[in-house]
Amino acid sequence: MKKFLVLALICILATSAFAQDIKFGAGISLDYMPMFQNLTVDVADTDVNTSMNLLGVSAYFDASFVSLAVGYAFTMGGSTDDGRVFGVDVDNETNDDFTMSMFTITLLGKYPFDMGGWYLFPMVGIEYSIMIMYSGDGGDTNMVGETGYDDMNDIVLLGGVGAAFMVDKFVIAPKVLFIYNLTPAPVEDPDPAEISQWGIAIGINVGYMF
Repeated sequence: MKKFLVLALICILATSAFAQDIKFGAGISLDYMPMFQNLTVDVADTDVNTSMNLLGVSAYFDASFVSLAVGYAFTMGGSTDDGRVFGVDVDNETNDDFTMSMFTITLLGKYPFDMGGWYLFPMVGIEYSIMIMYSGDGGDTNMVGETGYDDMNDIVLLGGVGAAFMVDKFVIAPKVLFIYNLTPAPVEDPDPAEISQWGIAIGINVGYMF
């Protein structure tokens, strides 16, 4: 129900963008993303920082104060874990076999400041991600060894700051975003007694405005 309400909110807010000056674009992005997760289940506790690099492609509508993007993203170069994973201590352990890919729908509100040739803007929004593939040492699996991805679809809150540099119809847009997961349930059974997940995305987008 929570996911349905949030998706309905995205649709309602997105329609308001059509009252503004809209531009259509497409581009690629590269993000460094450390994610911090705390999870308590019957078997053991997890308190871990998982870092990964994401490469993505997207198409988007961009208005003065709202942007709506649909994209596809996947990991590059595996992942690195640091902390405690289900009762086992790990120290900057690299998992070269880790791969993850997802579809994303992202709605951002922003307030641009004209800096004289480029724009600076704080932004806040919401994203719905649909997991397509998640695999590690044991093959296609979720975080505790069960197959299936439905429980790994997530709704996250986003907040941060970005910039945009225009070169003809090309736009270069660095960003820093704080991420807070509203639905951090990697498993359905056993049901976690307590779970939280948040992270930071530091990246750059290169796009073309049509």
